[in-house]
Amino acid sequence: ASEAMGRGDFSQRIDVHGDDEVAHLGHAFNQMAQQVDRSTRAMRQLVADVSHDLKTPLTSIQGYSQAMLDGVLEDEEERRRAAEVVHEEAERMRALVEDLVYLSQIEAGQLPITLESMNIDDLVAAAARRFRYRAEAGGIEIRTALAGDVVFADERRMEQVLGNLLDNAIRYAPAGSEVLLRTVRVGPSVLIEVHNGGEPIPPDDLPRVFDRFYQVDRARTRD
Repeated sequence: ASEAMGRGDFSQRIDVHGDDEVAHLGHAFNQMAQQVDRSTRAMRQLVADVSHDLKTPLTSIQGYSQAMLDGVLEDEEERRRAAEVVHEEAERMRALVEDLVYLSQIEAGQLPITLESMNIDDLVAAAARRFRYRAEAGGIEIRTALAGDVVFADERRMEQVLGNLLDNAIRYAPAGSEVLLRTVRVGPSVLIEVHNGGEPIPPDDLPRVFDRFYQVDRARTRD
């Protein structure tokens, strides 16, 4: 089984019997094989997802830049709008690439963490202001209920995490609904809650929500 895994076949499992040291080794092997198989499948899915996500902005950039080169856009306002679209799509591509670099640093254990005192409520309030116009464009209201405190954390990384959560909450919130940002003191810690009125995660998917790259519904497309 280990030789097969060395050749790239990660579906290998061992029939384990008994409760001796060899059986324990067999159980450990199966757990390792399962995790490697799951991670490999997730990485392949990530490559497919990123390739799909890059294809859309690339198509837009190619189409608008070609129209500009061909002189199809004669009106100055049309050319300005085309340039804006190209810029926006390039920003989307840059963000995707930065996400991949960020992820590779995490996987390699090379992501620097700077811990310092920070006020969670200030961070959440700033995120709400930053995403307000985007939310309003989709008919969504951001509401805050802040009762947190000062914590010891990496402010930049916390800002990234909160931004990702808020971005997804707005993206999948029904029009005319609200996104709630709430902080509350829980013992020595602070709980941050991001809630929208979208579809709940199915019970069968709950155990996997913290798996890398996992998506509950792969048919969903990003705006």
